[in-house]
Amino acid sequence: MSLVEQISAMIGTNEPQWRAEKLQVVNWGGFNGHASAEFAPEVTVISGQSGAGKSTLLDAYIAVMMPPNVAFNGASNESGVGRARSADQRNLLSYLRGKLDDTLEDGEVVDEVLRGRGEPTWGGVAMTFISDTGERFTAIRAYFVPARASRSVEISMRLMVIDDEFNLRDLKDYAKVGDTHFPPRELKATWPEIRTFDSYSSFAQALYVTLGIGMGGDGANALRLLARIQASEDIHTVDKLYKELVIEKPDSYEKADAAIEHFDRLEDVYQAMVTAQQRAELLEPITNYHDSLLQATAAIDRRDELGSLDAETTPAGLWRLRRHSQILRGAVRAAVTVGSPRATSL
Repeated sequence: MSLVEQISAMIGTNEPQWRAEKLQVVNWGGFNGHASAEFAPEVTVISGQSGAGKSTLLDAYIAVMMPPNVAFNGASNESGVGRARSADQRNLLSYLRGKLDDTLEDGEVVDEVLRGRGEPTWGGVAMTFISDTGERFTAIRAYFVPARASRSVEISMRLMVIDDEFNLRDLKDYAKVGDTHFPPRELKATWPEIRTFDSYSSFAQALYVTLGIGMGGDGANALRLLARIQASEDIHTVDKLYKELVIEKPDSYEKADAAIEHFDRLEDVYQAMVTAQQRAELLEPITNYHDSLLQATAAIDRRDELGSLDAETTPAGLWRLRRHSQILRGAVRAAVTVGSPRATSL
């Protein structure tokens, strides 16, 4: 009986059991281009000299499966300072650019990297799982690093799963399509079975459901425990283990978080109301300006229709001539009346 069959018998379930079959990386740490590691059905041992990339491969698995706040392997963070995946420790940016060391240029400390120095680069990690019934499932994270990126938050990421094998190097042509990185529409046009996600929570849910991680929907704690073990972090007491990974948090925590979120939403609504009021005050005179604009436009239209007063062939010019003639006639009549009471009118 194989190890997988023994585990299935101990669990006592008819659900298919999954195991890791192949890990792929592209432009990850010291692995320039595409590299893969296949796992034996029973046990796989990865060995090598210091710096050969053992922790780099383990961190690739953590990167594709775990939440972004999970620390990378302890052996790859010997400094022991800084937050998980911060600039002081191994992080996505240093892995995707293949950081080798720090070097001094013009009195400034800069990263010595394998790729992405002054130009964009991309990378990715993927883990293919196989079930005891022969089905395959691949979890993928693809990254695009802009040339000027200085922090991991500036990296564009796409989370994907596909119910099949997948060649990670095929994503190269989709790393940048126009202004979009790994666009879902183009990906689905090439691989109709692929599913993309905008958040880790939805991506993780797909992992939990397909791979059967966690019981009763408790996949997050199962992955956290696995991450703690894989990251080489000491668990000093059973009490701490139970508090952090077994015992559920009190409902008051969730209620407090909900209250804070509610107040945040109220603050957003208030700020939106203030902005709307400011816009209304700013735009209030626009109706008067609009009326003035309409009147001016009508005046211009009338002027264009009547023509110039100085011309003799336009309605306005004809009106001027007639008006001038009326004034002259009136003046003549007035003069004749004053000079000769008996004179006849013109």
